[in-house]
Amino acid sequence: MDATVLVLDDLGNEPADSVIFEVVDRRYRPGKPVIVTPGMSPAAIRERYGDALWRRLSERGAVVEAGRE
Repeated sequence: MDATVLVLDDLGNEPADSVIFEVVDRRYRPGKPVIVTPGMSPAAIRERYGDALWRRLSERGAVVEAGRE
């Protein structure tokens, strides 16, 4: 929680009972950066984790989608 920058690699592959929202929320409140590299689309992130988590990930930053081949 105290890291300068937190990277959540391969979001979406963790167990369903994970604490992802709690981790992101605890960093969001004080404005600490989080970098997320999901293996899913923004729509899939919203569906799996809900609108509240999506807002915390996207409000203060940028969403960059890689092209799919």
